[in-house]
Amino acid sequence: MNSQLAFISIVLGITTVLALGVALISWRRRREAVWVYPFMLAALAAAWWSFFFILELRATTLEQKIIWAQVQYFAIVFISPLWFLFAMGYTNHLRWFRASRALPLFIVPVITIVLLLANEWYQLIWQTVSIDVSGSFPVFDPTYGMWFWFYSAYSYFLLLSATVALLLFVYRSPKPYRQQNIPLIVGVLLPWAANLIYLMKFSWLSNIDLSPVAFVVSASVILWSIFRFQLFDVVPYARRLTVDAMQDGVIVLDAQNRVVDINQAALTMVAVTMSEVIGKSIATILADWPDLVETYIDVASVETEIKLDTHEGDRYFSLNILPLTNSRQQVNGRLIIFHDITTYKAAQKELAQARDEALEASRVKTELLSRVSHELRTPLNVILGYTEMLQEGVLGSINERQFSAMEKILVSSRFLTQQVNDLLDFSSIEVGSIEIHCTHFPISEIMVQVVGSVAEAAKEKSLSLSTEIIIEPPALVYGDRERVVQILTNLVDNAIKFSNEGVIRLSAFQENAHYWAMAVSDQGPGIPATAHDLIFEPFRQIDGSMTRIHGGTGLGLAIVKQLTEHMGGAVRLISEVGQGSTFVILLPNGPSAEAIDI
Repeated sequence: MNSQLAFISIVLGITTVLALGVALISWRRRREAVWVYPFMLAALAAAWWSFFFILELRATTLEQKIIWAQVQYFAIVFISPLWFLFAMGYTNHLRWFRASRALPLFIVPVITIVLLLANEWYQLIWQTVSIDVSGSFPVFDPTYGMWFWFYSAYSYFLLLSATVALLLFVYRSPKPYRQQNIPLIVGVLLPWAANLIYLMKFSWLSNIDLSPVAFVVSASVILWSIFRFQLFDVVPYARRLTVDAMQDGVIVLDAQNRVVDINQAALTMVAVTMSEVIGKSIATILADWPDLVETYIDVASVETEIKLDTHEGDRYFSLNILPLTNSRQQVNGRLIIFHDITTYKAAQKELAQARDEALEASRVKTELLSRVSHELRTPLNVILGYTEMLQEGVLGSINERQFSAMEKILVSSRFLTQQVNDLLDFSSIEVGSIEIHCTHFPISEIMVQVVGSVAEAAKEKSLSLSTEIIIEPPALVYGDRERVVQILTNLVDNAIKFSNEGVIRLSAFQENAHYWAMAVSDQGPGIPATAHDLIFEPFRQIDGSMTRIHGGTGLGLAIVKQLTEHMGGAVRLISEVGQGSTFVILLPNGPSAEAIDI
């Protein structure tokens, strides 16, 4: 056998095995990056090309060489678009992986295969075919047709585009990463060097296209650089788009606490450049904060807040340290993230100050309400007392007009007294000075007392009052009798105030084994669902305008709710607009009643 043919066959054989190895390794890492698939397929295509190129070179007849040359083209035509897709994916131009962009790249290769199979009739790929015996061994020597040159131009365009994309990617990478990409540059340029050798017809390599060898060597070099610098995991281009754009400081350490990566925010924080820190110990980088280094130098994972004295003054950071593990779950480094929370801390301090000021203002308001209420109640009681004495003739006889005027004074004074009492109760509840004394008492007596106190007001509005007690004899319930009267009176007063017709029902019943209940229902206008919580807030009413029809301070329901909760109970509201309202008060059956969902 010719020694040169043997040597080239061995080289191509090694190339085939190497290409299959590259494809196999890529297949195992296929889920780690989208560009792995075209990279793997390109390696398989190069293996195919190399193997059948050996058969072409060793064939002895023209017919055999034509067959093996045609078989090679089933791989050759797809290498350029696959290499282009690899370059686009590796440089993060992922739009090329959409079907609408990727599939059209293979139209020209498919047409080339079809025309190759029909070359006997159209000669668009090979115009003539012969064997060149001018060298040390015979080689296939075709003259090329029109479509071959069109396909070649298309193929070179894709290869050139891929090369430009990869070189720009290297150029735009941060400086510390450019050294990692030197193998990538070599890998990109190898196919062009091989093609140049083929075109220049160098000595004994004349008519021998080394492109498959170049592609496989190129793929091998790129694959080595990927494993060497772990570019399968995070390529510098993606890193620049994400990590450097982050406002949080990010530092990556290896197992020896050396800085292997750092973003711009962290560089600004420590006031250094990237070239000064890459490969240096974290203790050196954070030398201005020895306490920080000493505390966290061996900590694998932590989430805390720290304060640092920086060149911008005192800054607060949320510090997160996370372990970095390899595929075997072994810790081989740490990720450190500094999130600047200085603004948040300042806002937090301002909020705390505002909260303290609001609490103080609320305390002053409560004290003022209490003082004013006390000061108002004494003269109001005097007004009520003397007016009643005048009406009863204790201080002399009065005529009918005077009696009517005094009745109006009494009504207004009683209303004002009730508002003052509400203010005093609310103040007592606010400061926690209200006293609750719970005992067992007959609910029927409370019903009679409340109905008697509001009967006149209901009669004036032509409203009916009805009561119902569904509690087994002796109908004793548990609670603070005085507060239960106050709660029930407030609810019935409200029902009368907001009703113009119909019946107001008072009922008491056993809710369950732990709670008894009393309810007040009316046939008034009802309360919209959006206001169900609002009406229990102090000084709030559904109609909050200055021209509202109904008066009052808006404390009645707030007091009802707070007194109920002080006795361990809860308030339920059932109401719809136009359907009236029902307020249900749930109270425990005794001091040892179990806490349940009420």
